[in-house]
Amino acid sequence: MASSIAKVHQVLLAVLGLLSTIAAIYALAADTYMSTSPRLDVANVFLRLYQLFFAVVLFSTAALGWKVPLKWFSMLETYVGSGLYAIFLGFYTYRMLNDYGLYSAWIHFIVGGIFVVYGLFAGEEKTEYTPILPQ
Repeated sequence: MASSIAKVHQVLLAVLGLLSTIAAIYALAADTYMSTSPRLDVANVFLRLYQLFFAVVLFSTAALGWKVPLKWFSMLETYVGSGLYAIFLGFYTYRMLNDYGLYSAWIHFIVGGIFVVYGLFAGEEKTEYTPILPQ
């Protein structure tokens, strides 16, 4: 049972990483960058690049099984840490202020909340990420 829960955990994290990556790229392409202050536009670009970096870290760790991002963000090894990470990415996705951002962010919040609750009640187990996608 524990191995199947760990596999579902990994697959859901990969899906969340993919949803966040799509959201960041979509937001970079769809934003207008015509505000009254160029500083706001530059800040918006850097926020989207920041979101893209964290989404790619999550996707590469969960879907591809890369170990280096896991060394940088060791909180992804536990259920509580990965749940909080998913909620963090959900707040960036929610900022898109469109339907995709709204639904994707709520998926992040719900799945992240489930991971946090499961990690608190089931005990902290470290998960081992094996590649899901062929390399």
